[in-house]
Amino acid sequence: MRVVSGHQDDRNPALEQGSYPDDSLRWQSFVSSVRSIPVLADSVYRLSNLLMISPVDLATVSKVMLADVGLAAQVLKIANSGIAETPIHDLEAAIVHLGVEPIRAFILTVPVLPSDSPTPVLRLWEHCRECAQACASLATALGQAPSRAYIAGLLHDLGRIPLVAWALATYPFSSAHGAELVFTSPGQEDSRFGINHQVIGGWMAVTWDLPDFLVEGAEQHHALSATPNSGLVNLVRAADKFSYFCSGLARKREVLEALAPVAIRETEEQLLSCMNEGFQEWQVSLHQLPNYSRKDVP
Repeated sequence: MRVVSGHQDDRNPALEQGSYPDDSLRWQSFVSSVRSIPVLADSVYRLSNLLMISPVDLATVSKVMLADVGLAAQVLKIANSGIAETPIHDLEAAIVHLGVEPIRAFILTVPVLPSDSPTPVLRLWEHCRECAQACASLATALGQAPSRAYIAGLLHDLGRIPLVAWALATYPFSSAHGAELVFTSPGQEDSRFGINHQVIGGWMAVTWDLPDFLVEGAEQHHALSATPNSGLVNLVRAADKFSYFCSGLARKREVLEALAPVAIRETEEQLLSCMNEGFQEWQVSLHQLPNYSRKDVP
């Protein structure tokens, strides 16, 4: 397994011209070269041991994957790369389509993030999981499918991963400034990088043949033109703002405003309460993920 450090040696040559990557063609070249995104070392350890136990518990494998942005994104990417006749958005369906042996082989080649990865990388993973859980809780409260909402929330910031990786490989970094890379607005990114994570996320989702709702979530979750009944984008937008709120980077009023387009049967306050409850349950369940060791293998 290849360990990704996020340091100077990981710099991508597609972006080495000039001080800032303000040429969209160079960014497109860079994004097209992103064949995979890293996975947390703990997730790889858990998944590797789960896959050694016979019979393999696919539901638990899916649960571990749904706690890691890199695993979920790459499995969906592989499943939607010409294997299935129709787009696959459910992770358990993707696992069934791929089969256990291909997933075992995938784990052996996946780039791994060490446990001491830079703060922005770990914080980005945490933010995506927070957004995913908030999305699922919101969908449940609205009578919609929570599994689809969860994966939309988990992958909404797909485009931040190349930005964070490039910034860490290019500029000196202080852990005190981690939030600056994870919670920047598209406008701030446009000023600094000449592009923003929504554009990059949309490119990645299209390049990876991900379902349309994941493309829309990645490229529109900061759009201001929120309207009722616009699919999952409004849920992702509200969940994203909720995660900002949990991190002390947004006010309650901003979350309620983001919830307004989806508050049809329930009030904004009721929906916020549902997200709070789901968030607390998620924090508990996250620490209960299986962590099998070799002694558990028959």
